[in-house]
Amino acid sequence: HHGGHSERHIVLPRRSLLVMRGASRYAYTHAIASRKTDVVDGVTQPRGERVSLTLRAIRWDAENNIVPPCQCAWPELCDSAGNGHPILGTDADGQLRE
Repeated sequence: HHGGHSERHIVLPRRSLLVMRGASRYAYTHAIASRKTDVVDGVTQPRGERVSLTLRAIRWDAENNIVPPCQCAWPELCDSAGNGHPILGTDADGQLRE
């Protein structure tokens, strides 16, 4: 958790979908640990192939050719609030970088 430490391991069954939003998306660090096995209920299980997809909506003001300021509920943690947009290559004012 941003600002404190708490850790939780979650095992998802094959073909699972995990959707993160709100606090789980912005206020917590999340990752898929890089290892070849997991211990579940005391039993070591090998990992198989996994696929991780990230889908995000990108705000874009086509009329002004800028990324508008973030209006989300997590501005202090948002990855695009006031910092430009890393994918689109914009600066903190939303202008495209050359």
